[in-house]
Amino acid sequence: MDQQERLAKFKHAVFQEIDEEVEAIRREADAGRDGRLARTEEEQRRLASAETQRQIQELQKEFRRDTAKYSLEVKRSILERRNALLEQVIASAEERLLRFRQSKEYPAYLLERVKAFGAEHPLPDAEILVEEGDLPLAEKIQKAYGLPCTVRSEAGLELGGFLVRGGAALYDESVRQRLSERKTRLLEESTLALAEA
Repeated sequence: MDQQERLAKFKHAVFQEIDEEVEAIRREADAGRDGRLARTEEEQRRLASAETQRQIQELQKEFRRDTAKYSLEVKRSILERRNALLEQVIASAEERLLRFRQSKEYPAYLLERVKAFGAEHPLPDAEILVEEGDLPLAEKIQKAYGLPCTVRSEAGLELGGFLVRGGAALYDESVRQRLSERKTRLLEESTLALAEA
């Protein structure tokens, strides 16, 4: 074997060894790259999943906030409408009560209310306060009360009814007070209905 041949075999053996090492390095690099790529892909999937979950939670919070806001707006609108309707009803009732106060039936109503009050609350030397227009009924009011009393006029009773002062107590039997009590009951009942809705 001559030197050329040996050199060619040596060269071939060295290149083969180098090629094998290069191939091993390439396989190792490919495996490392594939592993890094798989880890990177997994990390990206995990980050994307976390971001998706965060976005879902944010959307849910926004939905709950918007729903609560809309619900409050609807309730506010309903309350405003209810209050406007109630004021219309009260205004209409006041007009009808003013007409009733001017009617022929009103004196009998007033005397009956005074009589019922006197039976329930017999206060000696009471002071019964009525609208000035009811003063002509003073003797009948005293008789209906059933005990000695004084009848005087008091402003603010234009819807009718009366006040009774006995000692330190003041009883409000005015029509306006009864109307106010009805308004309060209506508000309470409509508030309950809204709470149930």
